[in-house]
Amino acid sequence: MNPGYYFHIEPGSSFIGGGIYMPPAEPLKQIRNYMAENAEEFLEITNDGNFKKIFPEMYDDKLKTAPKGFPKDHEFIDILRYKSFIFSREMEDEVVVSDKYIQHVLELFEQLHPVNAFLNEALT
Repeated sequence: MNPGYYFHIEPGSSFIGGGIYMPPAEPLKQIRNYMAENAEEFLEITNDGNFKKIFPEMYDDKLKTAPKGFPKDHEFIDILRYKSFIFSREMEDEVVVSDKYIQHVLELFEQLHPVNAFLNEALT
């Protein structure tokens, strides 16, 4: 399983996204281990002003406590508790049907690329 890009087109519910959704146990463990050692890099990417304006938060469920093998007081436990590492942005219907849709999606995917590159590195 690898990180990727996603777009969903549905009247009133269109969005684009990227990252890795609900990876199986072993890839999730790899990501968490890498994240535990490199969280500053991930936070630098996701807290960048341009990125944060488009993708203000990471989505999905979190564990209620620390994942197995990580101390509850780990400096980056809030990130390590995630079950997925995904970001998404809703798209207005007017944008989806416009002649600028493809260019807009490509620009958003370019913003997501550093996140996916980070996640790919975690899985290698």
